[in-house]
Amino acid sequence: MKAMLTDLPDLAAYWKLDLATGALTQDSSRNSNHGTVIGASPAQGQIDGAYSFDGLNDRIDCGTDSSLNLRDQITIEAHIKRDSIGTNDLIVNRRDGAAPAEENYTLQILGNNKIQFAYRNEANTATHEWRSTPLIDDLGFHYIGLSFTFGTGASLICVLDHKVIAGIWAGGTGNVLPIDLPAIPLFLGATTYLANWFHGILDHIPIHSRALDATELIRHSYRAY
Repeated sequence: MKAMLTDLPDLAAYWKLDLATGALTQDSSRNSNHGTVIGASPAQGQIDGAYSFDGLNDRIDCGTDSSLNLRDQITIEAHIKRDSIGTNDLIVNRRDGAAPAEENYTLQILGNNKIQFAYRNEANTATHEWRSTPLIDDLGFHYIGLSFTFGTGASLICVLDHKVIAGIWAGGTGNVLPIDLPAIPLFLGATTYLANWFHGILDHIPIHSRALDATELIRHSYRAY
């Protein structure tokens, strides 16, 4: 099953975060989006090894390859453990500069402990932000799986641990396509303009170019794939 996942054609990137060569953490997809580790340190994860982020200046720079420029469908999965509550904790960020700059997609935990997925519209005039109703307000490990077909707000599915959770589009509607950004960086653990540093542990982060359904996300939440 592990080999089959890494061979999937819709796998844009898959950072297990327990495979490192020097300062690089390996991408197990076909696309070689290996991440440059800046400050983060190896740690025990929910699935084998992981990386710990200090909330100050740690991040992983996963490069600018066009395989990460997703504008049709997307799924982001992550196993996370926060070290603090009430902080803005960035998980995945692909954008160009500080707000209201161009933003392809972002997954983070807000200071109010809600999960947020955000992206900038094609005309670069508005940010669309989906926020969860349930909170992550403890310091344990959690699985987050979020899938979305860009331009169809009602298509967004978010699984927290083993359950589909509710949420709302707090900004925008999700009913527009995202901006086209073929050559900007993707960061784990911080925004690309160096803010909202993650406090805690990140483990196993796959990104798919397909919107996985709820059954697939729930199945992934139960297994070390």
